[in-house]
Amino acid sequence: MCAFQKFLVPVDGSAAADRAAAKAAEFAGMTGAHIDLIYIAELRNGPMPQHIIRREDMPADVIEALKKTGDDILERVYQKLPSEIQNRTVLHTEAGDPKEIILEMAQIFKTDLIVMGTRGLNPEQAIMIGSVSRYLIECAVCPVMIVH
Repeated sequence: MCAFQKFLVPVDGSAAADRAAAKAAEFAGMTGAHIDLIYIAELRNGPMPQHIIRREDMPADVIEALKKTGDDILERVYQKLPSEIQNRTVLHTEAGDPKEIILEMAQIFKTDLIVMGTRGLNPEQAIMIGSVSRYLIECAVCPVMIVH
């Protein structure tokens, strides 16, 4: 039996995230692994780190609207998965800092492998402060697979 039985796949609507979800589904098909697909609504009003807004400072209706967008993105990705993989996939929507939430959820879900795309929808942030994928490679307690 494969050691990787729980995959965490962050998605954000980008093509790279879609490719990561497809790769995770491919591996799950070979190993029988369970997939947690997660969308994290970033709470920010600009690309710089100082533009991040604390969850408690964001109006609840705005957070819910952002999470609704995430639900739509998750559903689109989920529908592309083979039905046998859909049966082993759970969808999660959160709001906050993607780096921190992915790390937290990986621990909560007892994730064996994080599978994610090389670059999401915020290339400005990747240039200025480092990408989410780079942060996770350095900080995650489980392996991280980056899909091009």
